[in-house]
Amino acid sequence: RLAFPFICGIIVSKSLCEIPLLVMLAVALALWLLLCISLRIRSSVPCSLCIISLAFVLGMTDYGQYDKSVRIDWGRERSIYAGILQDCPVVRNRSFLLKIRLADRNGKVNGSEVYLYVPKTDSVLSLRPGDVLCFNGRINGTGDSGDDSGYDSYLYGKGVSGTLWVNLSDWHKLT
Repeated sequence: RLAFPFICGIIVSKSLCEIPLLVMLAVALALWLLLCISLRIRSSVPCSLCIISLAFVLGMTDYGQYDKSVRIDWGRERSIYAGILQDCPVVRNRSFLLKIRLADRNGKVNGSEVYLYVPKTDSVLSLRPGDVLCFNGRINGTGDSGDDSGYDSYLYGKGVSGTLWVNLSDWHKLT
């Protein structure tokens, strides 16, 4: 029963403008308090309405947080990034795909996942999950490529924030 209002909350959140997280949490708290009051006076109608509304608001909050973590404005300039290899390199036709979780300047993972494409070389075969890589390039964010084939939507659904191709000289292993 609660899946429907939760899904409706996700759909509404996707179509509305961005609602601040604090507002969403305040609404959820108010609904929770109303639910507690309804349970105390043993009224089933307000209690059910509060539970459904709470599921709706939580769905909106959950999608909003996911969208913020995936859709990032990377800018148009090249930058230097560091990240942790999440999986073994995947062989593509003319390159290797490296699934990278970006790290901040202190080495802490910031949660953004990018797909890094590198030329096929023997040095890539020695990479293992957990290796720290440094690379220089311009990340193309999800939705920036104008790809009509649905690849951007596919990446977005997998939680990938962007992709980039780097030359052999634009990346190296740090550890």
